[in-house]
Amino acid sequence: MPKISIIVPVYNREKLLPETLESISNQTYTDWECVLVDDGSTDNSLQLLHNLASKDFRLKVYSRPEEYKKGAPSCRNYGYELATGEYIQFFDSDDLMLQDMLERKITVLEQNKNSPFVVAKMGEFNSQGTLPTPKYNLKTPTNNLWNFMRYRVFFLTPGPLFRKDFLDTFALKFDTSLERRQEREFFTRIMLTSPNYLVIDEVLCLRRIHDSSIKKFHEELSKLQKSKSSYNFYLKLSKNAGSKYAGLLFNAYNELIFHLIVTFVKEKSIKFAFKATILFCSLYLKKTLLKQVNY
Repeated sequence: MPKISIIVPVYNREKLLPETLESISNQTYTDWECVLVDDGSTDNSLQLLHNLASKDFRLKVYSRPEEYKKGAPSCRNYGYELATGEYIQFFDSDDLMLQDMLERKITVLEQNKNSPFVVAKMGEFNSQGTLPTPKYNLKTPTNNLWNFMRYRVFFLTPGPLFRKDFLDTFALKFDTSLERRQEREFFTRIMLTSPNYLVIDEVLCLRRIHDSSIKKFHEELSKLQKSKSSYNFYLKLSKNAGSKYAGLLFNAYNELIFHLIVTFVKEKSIKFAFKATILFCSLYLKKTLLKQVNY
């Protein structure tokens, strides 16, 4: 059984897959399997995957079952069910691993048995070449959880390498009812448990910026669409995390949720203004009734 399971959702990436999979196959650390889950591609992606898998037994190709909701989160959840590795690395089908990414990460975790995961930075590139690395923190010396919740600390989907037995403690992985920010919601629930994770403060993989990238799509959303997405994020996080963390969630997000209410009113979206108000009041009441005072 492989040490690392790399889980990659795939949808219409025929032109980009060869480069992405080459960056995986060329890793200096070789004890891995790559679980590729096709999301119903309409181009030649699935056939290409089968062709590449015939040349490397570590590439394992599956199709998302019909009973699973369409989308990358479902593919990641399904891929997780199929994974046999001791460690889990989520990755995207249009990004690139630097050659020593897996080796650097697993070396750290093998030397620190009590840490549930290690996280590294992600750079960016486009058709013109490598772009300046975005500046962000992976961890802070104090109030790390608080800073994560207030977006002063964050990491992207391919950043962490997790121990699978740690992820097994979360019944729900990626929430497929969210249209976006599924990774942020899941990672926030992980951070609420205050894990003693480790950091490699270096770029070990690259995010591809192109016209059909998820980042590009999100940048083109309207102000109202972004506000609705933020509301759904706070709503699902509060439900999935449970009342135990209501006080912490209220303290961290009350200003942001209030700002959403104001935005919905200005945008004349009274329905969502009412929903956001209910969420605001619900978190406050749970915090008060349970006498939760966090940060």
